Amino acid sequence: ASRYYTKKLARNINYYFASSRTDYNEVDIEGLKIKMFFSHPTQYSFIKKIQSRKHEHNLLIIWKRNSEINKGDILDLGGYSGIFGLISAKVNPHNKVYIFEPDAVNSQHIEKNIVLNNLINVSLVRGVVSDKTEQVFFKEHQGGEAGSMVNQGNLKIESYALDNFIEKYNLKPTLIKMDVEGAEYLVLRGMKEYLMKTKDLNILLELHYDLIEKYGNTARTLFKLLAELNFKYIYLDKNQYNEHYWVYKR
Repeated sequence: ASRYYTKKLARNINYYFASSRTDYNEVDIEGLKIKMFFSHPTQYSFIKKIQSRKHEHNLLIIWKRNSEINKGDILDLGGYSGIFGLISAKVNPHNKVYIFEPDAVNSQHIEKNIVLNNLINVSLVRGVVSDKTEQVFFKEHQGGEAGSMVNQGNLKIESYALDNFIEKYNLKPTLIKMDVEGAEYLVLRGMKEYLMKTKDLNILLELHYDLIEKYGNTARTLFKLLAELNFKYIYLDKNQYNEHYWVYKR
């Protein structure tokens, strides 16, 4: 507890002094410059980790390179700051990019980041992604990454099944980033129709093996579903909370 609160205090102090000078910093992803707005200590801390290459640096490079050659629509599911979607929109200005994010503070940051980087081919979709298109209860982790759907609460927000969203807006996603805090299986089930018929799709999948059971599923059932849909995958890395995979069909 002492280490946690000491670290949190240091983060807040660093944010205070940084915010007194500016409200955004710039990150560099393999030569690509992205401006990142911050008005929250956690968002500021996230930017500093990106700048120091301590957070998903290799994943960001993989994503950037695939965004450059991508020829379809791009979905960033669980945007947080929007960094993945922003990269895609900047390196591939001809593509449509959709960033899904339910948290109010994070959504504000994404909107600011879109403006800061003068991007016109990226849209924010305020809501969660699941297996049903309906309103759901959501527990925010304001400014953080740990928001989740819950059975009861004070906040209701839109949930999107991607099959419905794709059909409604006539999309052809060929590149998807998925960071949905344990709802991975639900998201795949909600776009099963598209997954069955597509012949060209790449997914950067963040598997929250510590949270997926919260929604009644397991990593085993997720990979079984992918196999049934003729997807293959490559293991990328692992930390104490999640694993990353490159999932693909060609």
